[in-house]
Amino acid sequence: MNAVDYLKRYWWYYAALFLILLFALYYRAGVPGQPGAISSFVIPTWGNTMYHVGIERVTRETGHYPSQEISYGGGFPNFYVPGYRMLVVALSTATGIDPMPMSGIVVLLLGAFCLLAVYIVAYRLSGGNYYVALFAAFFFLLSPDLTINTERPFPELMGLFILPMALYFVFRQDWPLAIVASVVMALTHQQSELALMVILLCYLLAQIAYLAWRWYREEKVQRASIAELAWIVALMLALGGTYAVWQMYTMGTLDITKISQLTYHEQWPVTLATLLETGAFVLVFLALGLAYVFVLPAWRMIRGMPPAAKAVRRPAGKPLKSYWLSIPLDARLLLLAWMVGSLILTKNEWIPFLNTLESRFYTYFVDAAIILAGFGMYWLLAAIDFTPMLERPGPAPEEAGSPPAT
Repeated sequence: MNAVDYLKRYWWYYAALFLILLFALYYRAGVPGQPGAISSFVIPTWGNTMYHVGIERVTRETGHYPSQEISYGGGFPNFYVPGYRMLVVALSTATGIDPMPMSGIVVLLLGAFCLLAVYIVAYRLSGGNYYVALFAAFFFLLSPDLTINTERPFPELMGLFILPMALYFVFRQDWPLAIVASVVMALTHQQSELALMVILLCYLLAQIAYLAWRWYREEKVQRASIAELAWIVALMLALGGTYAVWQMYTMGTLDITKISQLTYHEQWPVTLATLLETGAFVLVFLALGLAYVFVLPAWRMIRGMPPAAKAVRRPAGKPLKSYWLSIPLDARLLLLAWMVGSLILTKNEWIPFLNTLESRFYTYFVDAAIILAGFGMYWLLAAIDFTPMLERPGPAPEEAGSPPAT
């Protein structure tokens, strides 16, 4: 079938996805008289809006990006990387819309892109399952933490879009695009860059551990696996190197402790309230997703059992179809690295030179949590034999290039 045929036959699936996206946009736009990216366009929502708009206006009016900050008294080196601000300036210049209301429009655009990024990553990590992707997009709406951090006009919003897309390119082993994403991330938001760096490091270590285990079992290690490790290191160098060039240019030093986030150690500790902001339903289905993706396959492997499969016989002698997902091993390792890396940064008060903005890093964990919650919802509906999930509402994905875990 072509794309039009899929849309006609499975219109209900695409209508559900469209409604999820529409609700996400409406919620962030805000109702009249209430805080929102459009309804309160003078100061769209909250955060350091005016702090960024000042630089954006000067850049637009003069054609030059200021070398020093102009807020908080000004006169000190610009410690924010310019990516988000330059995006607003570019759109403002192209449309003639003032940077203030344009900041609200950018919130809507990037908020929608963040949701779609989660959808795409969930689709790919599930081996091309459209329902896991749809459920992950649905849980994106149910997380207060993600809602808060994707309706604020500040650089982390852009980072929350780039980070999952960078990991998507890593999983697909599309290394040129992964490097581009890494460079853009380094020029977008320091915290998001550090989160991506730590996640990539955890993924690198997980891949090294897996290859060491295969070598211990005297199994052949493919050259492609070694090349993948080299590419991951290259991504980390692109991340760190790009930011180092920017900091040297703007501050004249490579000492990262000189930036304000590490000078003043702004404390946003993770508390029970922070955990609950993940979303009650998200946490419930996260537990199911963890069991489905990690615990159940490990339990079956330990017992020497083949991968589970739940088949339903279709009428008129059609072939059997199974609910069971063939999740690539790389997908499991990437999700594990995503969670572990984010949680390490969430408790960064244990890292003396860092010790800042702990709950901001927790948002990157929530991104992974809603993807796993999508797996959990899928598992629950498969358990009650929800047969519409046996139909594929779109073309099959291209080969991911990674063997499924057993």
